This record gives sequence, C-alpha cells and structure tokens, in this order.
Amino acid sequence: ENLGYDFVVTVGSRDLFIELKTSRAKWKNWEHSLSPNEFKVALKEGVDYFLCIIDRVFENSCEIYFIQDPAGKADGFLFDAPWKSMGMKMSDVITRIKAEEGILDD
Repeated sequence: ENLGYDFVVTVGSRDLFIELKTSRAKWKNWEHSLSPNEFKVALKEGVDYFLCIIDRVFENSCEIYFIQDPAGKADGFLFDAPWKSMGMKMSDVITRIKAEEGILDD
C-alpha cells in the first residue's frame, strides 16, 4: 500500500511506525535503505518511526537492530550511480534562469 512503514505498534496513546528490513547475511555495508516514501514518513513521524533491521534472518544467530528516527539521525547522503540521471549541464541551468529573468546576452 506504499504507507512508508510496514506496521504500527500502539503503546498507550502513541503509535510507533515500524519499517522492517531483512538480509540473509551479516549486515556489512549498504544492504538496507529507505525508499523515498519511507524517508518522507520517517521525517514526518520523527521519534515515533523505527527502522528495524534483522540480519542473518534465517539463522539462530540473527541480530535485530531498532533505529529510532533514522531520517532525523541522517547526517549525509550517499549519491550512488542512479543519481547520474539527475545530472544536468550548468550552462543549461544558467540559460534557463536568464530566460526566466529576461536577461539578454551581449
């Protein structure tokens, strides 16, 4: 349903929004991420949003991590290869701004 979380846990009058991620192997690098919608919901819900990560999900030695307010704790962003499609030429940006502002070139 693209809610931005997988389930809600109600404690008293508070709803806690839980997003669940799992992996078969031990969590080492960039295996887990939030979708754009999950990130937006995490920003909105703040301390009531939890990212739950289970690594080695099918093993008895699995580990469970709950990260409260993951969007609020983010202090940077990883720009991986798909970001290339967002690239643009700065000359095109400048030309567009000049046109919007009515600036004529000499």
